Amino acid sequence: MKIKDYIFYGIIVAFIVLFLASAIVFKVFNIEILPSQFYGALIGVFITAIITAFLLRGQTAGEEKREKSLKVFETQKEKYNNFINEMWKIWDKRSVRLEEVNELLKMVSQDIVLYTKPKTVNEILSHLTQIAEYANCKESDNTDEFSKKIQEHIFGIINSLAKEINLGGEINDDVRKNLNALEDKLLPYINSKKYVKKINELVRSKIQDLKEFEFKPDETSGERNVLWWYIDEGMWLRVGDQWGKGTLYFSFWAEFYENRQYQDYRYRVKGDDKNWMKNYKGVDYFAKDKYVLDFNDFRNGKPLPPDTLENLATYIAEFFADKYNEFDNKDIIGLIEKCNQ
Repeated sequence: MKIKDYIFYGIIVAFIVLFLASAIVFKVFNIEILPSQFYGALIGVFITAIITAFLLRGQTAGEEKREKSLKVFETQKEKYNNFINEMWKIWDKRSVRLEEVNELLKMVSQDIVLYTKPKTVNEILSHLTQIAEYANCKESDNTDEFSKKIQEHIFGIINSLAKEINLGGEINDDVRKNLNALEDKLLPYINSKKYVKKINELVRSKIQDLKEFEFKPDETSGERNVLWWYIDEGMWLRVGDQWGKGTLYFSFWAEFYENRQYQDYRYRVKGDDKNWMKNYKGVDYFAKDKYVLDFNDFRNGKPLPPDTLENLATYIAEFFADKYNEFDNKDIIGLIEKCNQ
């Protein structure tokens, strides 16, 4: 031990002796009871240490329990959010398949049931059973009715999960009414943009000879919007509804004054129809047994039956690939090449 340490401990002992001596001289402590007082103080320190240890242990256990509960709650919330997101995908596309219901059932079995009371799980399964009734519905089924029914069950599941985590959230009748009112204003616009984007993607996946795409007014009539795909040399593929009555037509189109090389292939020599090619066709030319799209539903963003856009893209591809006697059995690409030789 170093000399400094001896000095330090010596000073401590000296102060202790000085303190005890002063206590005896000035009768702060009685010499006869000093050992018992010292022992009592020691016992007090020991008891205080034990109580402090128990308090610290209880505090640590409480903190660990709270931390564990917080982690469980975060995981529970994540599982619930994932489940709700999958349900909204069904709601967003206004159709449901048995495979999708089966995936939701898997999520309930693997994720939801571990963090949810049996009563709530049974409520969710009951709603999923009702949703499954609308699985694989036919294309001509009423999508408005589907939307209302499916919404009812999705909201029911959300309310059950909200009660489970006890945050006070609920989609009550007033909230449901306000959500529907807001959706009625926003959904047609959102759907219309989504339909246009989707049909363009589908058509381009089936027809490789297309360039720019536009959704613009019918320039020959000034009426409702139509779908335009540019092909080449002023020639367009037009799909839409010239008079706004909802009846679909397909046509190749080229502005007369800028593309006179197509003169022999025009639908009319004069008048508003002089820009159309001879292959002007209605959707019923292709759609024999399948659902025929009302184009007003498309551009107004009304809910469409499942596979409607896929069927429309198929009709457009069939039209594009079809050979016509009016074009000397040439498709439109062959016609363009012939007119520009």
